[in-house]
Amino acid sequence: MMNNTILCQELIPENYTAIYARHSNNDKSNFSNVSQISICKQASSKLNLIVYKSYEDEGSAYSVPPEKRKGFKQLILDAKAGYFKILIIWRMDRLWRKSDYAPPTKKLLESLGVKLIFQDMIPFENTGSVNLNFMSNIYLAIAELEPNRIRERVIYGKNYKRSLGIIFLNLKSFGYTSVKDRNEISSKIKDTVAADATVTYFEKNPIESAFVNSCFQIYKNTSGEYNERLTQIKKEVASIRKLFEDVTITNFKEKINNIPNKKELLPIKNALSDINIKEMSSSLNKCCSYCTNSNNLKLMLKNHHHCGINIIDAENNDNLLILNDKNSKYVLNNEIFNIGINVDPIVDINLWFEVATHILICESLQTPEKTNNILGITIKCTKCKSKFELSNDLYECPKCHFKISTIDLKNKIIDELIKDDIYKKIMDEVTSYLHHKNEQVISIETELKTHETNCADYTLQCITKSIAKTSEDLVKAINSEAKEVERLKVTIVKLQQEKQAFVKIIYEQSPHAANGTENLKQTLSNFFINNKSELTNLLKNVIKDVSYKDGKIENRYSTF
Repeated sequence: MMNNTILCQELIPENYTAIYARHSNNDKSNFSNVSQISICKQASSKLNLIVYKSYEDEGSAYSVPPEKRKGFKQLILDAKAGYFKILIIWRMDRLWRKSDYAPPTKKLLESLGVKLIFQDMIPFENTGSVNLNFMSNIYLAIAELEPNRIRERVIYGKNYKRSLGIIFLNLKSFGYTSVKDRNEISSKIKDTVAADATVTYFEKNPIESAFVNSCFQIYKNTSGEYNERLTQIKKEVASIRKLFEDVTITNFKEKINNIPNKKELLPIKNALSDINIKEMSSSLNKCCSYCTNSNNLKLMLKNHHHCGINIIDAENNDNLLILNDKNSKYVLNNEIFNIGINVDPIVDINLWFEVATHILICESLQTPEKTNNILGITIKCTKCKSKFELSNDLYECPKCHFKISTIDLKNKIIDELIKDDIYKKIMDEVTSYLHHKNEQVISIETELKTHETNCADYTLQCITKSIAKTSEDLVKAINSEAKEVERLKVTIVKLQQEKQAFVKIIYEQSPHAANGTENLKQTLSNFFINNKSELTNLLKNVIKDVSYKDGKIENRYSTF
């Protein structure tokens, strides 16, 4: 006993080490905190150190710095109390995944006299401070880049699962109940490969799915435009909520019978008939609140998951419904989707298609803001200077009441543009644009040369040690300059590509090969229709505003 007491008295904080471990929520077992602590204990034994305590965290090292993590905070408190002077961590990415987080943590540990050791960098400990700092910067850079590789693997994995028909939904998606039991999933999905790859099956929630079905039915069977149909949905749902305001166990069935026998409301009526009042009271209010919110309804009615459609590549989400060039009607893009295997369809695919395409058409036909129908150009009255207002394809001065149709106004503007040699004005704008791009490139090239020179100077200083500056600072400066050089090179290439693409588009869209005024008129008419063309954007820049009175048009142009 006496020998042990003497031995303990001879031990000092420098003989003790703390161990820190962190894992993300989606880490596999080989990255678990238990595995990391076990490896670090072996390392501490080889270094003849006694483990004081192990500290753990769970979560991201990319979005949360160490000083804000619960486990690391306790570690710092114990370090301040002087219980240990060494900290062992399995790998640098367990502590940081952003280089910005490293300096504050290092400074904090140094102020407490705690030496930081990474288990996978122990072989570099005795190779000199310059080499150790150099390798630390490399490891830190790898730690920062790894999340991008992880995201790429996740995307690849999700796309593979999508190819099997596996749909990814929020666990609390309205209309569904999530099932995670392996036996239940296997009983629902017959394909064993797909069943094994499925984490969650989404089965219909009886009440919520009934409300979804009714909302689709109401939208389909209501006449009018988009907002009118949404209003009707909210009106019908609100009437159901009102009907059940004073529901009791005695009048529950009577209330259900009082729901109108409309085809659109039958899904809700049938679903409520199959449950008791306790289940109903907890679900009905949620459903009514959700289905009287315009934003929720918009998302619901366009959501292809409700009919079981699964888009194989998430990047194609906006390409599910495409216009048929022959008849200008929307069709399903059959090449980018399959039918989901882990979701119960709530509505028929034809019903979803009819509703979703109607919404798309209504959105594309929404009336533009006043005076912004023709290329976004402001139309003014020459007499009173008031802005013309657009209503039912007719422009009108609100004070003088001059009227002109959109088509007539467009044609008059085009005639005036041709008289004013608009093509030359556009080409002047093109020249100005290209000159601006060239100046940007020259400016960045000058900046690039400065950073390349700095990088070379710092590297030479690091090799020759010609100035009294710490190697760590030099390495950091070299890395910073090198990153800036790469960024500027990428920027220059991007600007050059933008310039080349712009010139190509202008050449293809311009009337340089057109013969006669009619061809130029047609070209300008196309600009008015195609509001996404580069020349359209230039035309907007060139024309300041348009004044109109008694059939006469006056275009005012921007000066360059």
